[in-house]
Amino acid sequence: MNIVLFGGAFNPPHIGHLIVIQQALELIDANQLWLLPCYQHSFDKDLASPSHRLNILELLIPELPQDLQHKVKICPIEIDFKLSGQTHEAISKLQSEEKYLKEKHLLPQDSKLQNIKYSFLMGSDNLKDYEK
Repeated sequence: MNIVLFGGAFNPPHIGHLIVIQQALELIDANQLWLLPCYQHSFDKDLASPSHRLNILELLIPELPQDLQHKVKICPIEIDFKLSGQTHEAISKLQSEEKYLKEKHLLPQDSKLQNIKYSFLMGSDNLKDYEK
């Protein structure tokens, strides 16, 4: 299973996010694209509450073309585990939380973590801080 991870503050989600998601799903051979809203921003950016950002992120998916909507899921792992916002921490958690991912209906019950290949997608606004 190929999953594209699109992490971000989503503070708020906007048309730019929609464009990136749609283009990624059209250009990348992926089974799913998971939106990973951060709990806290790794560069101390002020954010709306995690629950508010999750609620408004839910409104983004129906704005995608109908044939792509089923591929996009929200993975609140950074919020649920109060992670630091560091990418490596989120990836480590994703690689160790099979039960959590199944409970959140992100993975089918018959899936195994070792059969998942993750790719990471990020917005161009973060390119300047990539090495951080």
